Amino acid sequence: MVEHFNNYTLIYVGITGESLFSAARSASKVFRRTLLWGIIADLLTKLILFVNSLMLSLLTGFSAYVFATHTLQSPYGYIIGILSTIIPFYITRFFTHIMAIM
Repeated sequence: MVEHFNNYTLIYVGITGESLFSAARSASKVFRRTLLWGIIADLLTKLILFVNSLMLSLLTGFSAYVFATHTLQSPYGYIIGILSTIIPFYITRFFTHIMAIM
């Protein structure tokens, strides 16, 4: 966050021609105004990615359970369903975590 703040301050100095301290004060005002919206947008993005991972893994697990119990007539369909829920969940959480931090 400090790195972005320094970049904004230097850009503000270049655009307005003000002193560094004056530009830092103006940049901090901008950060205070947009900080709340940035936090809300970040939390909302993470929530959407989590719900997407959860729904995808639940759909995969349920589909695998139905396939294993009805088509294959396996007595261990629930194990296949659980594994088919857990594995995709962690895989999608890994990739959504990478997307969230970039």
